[in-house]
Amino acid sequence: MNTELQFDQQHAAWIRATIRRHGWAIQAVLADPTTSDPDYAYTIGLTTLHHPELLIAGLPPNTAAHHLNLLATRIHAGDPPPPGATLTDLTPPRRHHLLTLDTAASDDLLHHANTLHQHPDGPPVPAYQLIWSDPAGHLPWEPGCTGPAADQPLAAPPPHHGP
Repeated sequence: MNTELQFDQQHAAWIRATIRRHGWAIQAVLADPTTSDPDYAYTIGLTTLHHPELLIAGLPPNTAAHHLNLLATRIHAGDPPPPGATLTDLTPPRRHHLLTLDTAASDDLLHHANTLHQHPDGPPVPAYQLIWSDPAGHLPWEPGCTGPAADQPLAAPPPHHGP
């Protein structure tokens, strides 16, 4: 058997087992050093709860998984935040905002979630990007945002505030 195919099958089995055990799995995607794309991570399995999957970008894999697991635990417990919500209680003093991904971004970024949950003739799975603030609580589109938080890529346009 082809080694790559064997790895893919083992990884798919791990994802399914993790979802059965915990309700979701986290897939980290490490940056390609030849591009400017950042590391990102996303959930697989929230679709079965009729909730969009979650994606977070620009954080180290362990930190990204921590943020995603905190919010996925809340969703799994029946307390999902509404679309476009800004959360202040996930990892204070940081704030988080949920941006809705378009179908092209979901299709491009959430490979394993789509492989497992996308209907054969349907659109990619719905997803939110979990945007994180700088340590002072400023989100990337807010004045005063500094450091890595200001540079995280947005897979959707930021929310419109004001007139």
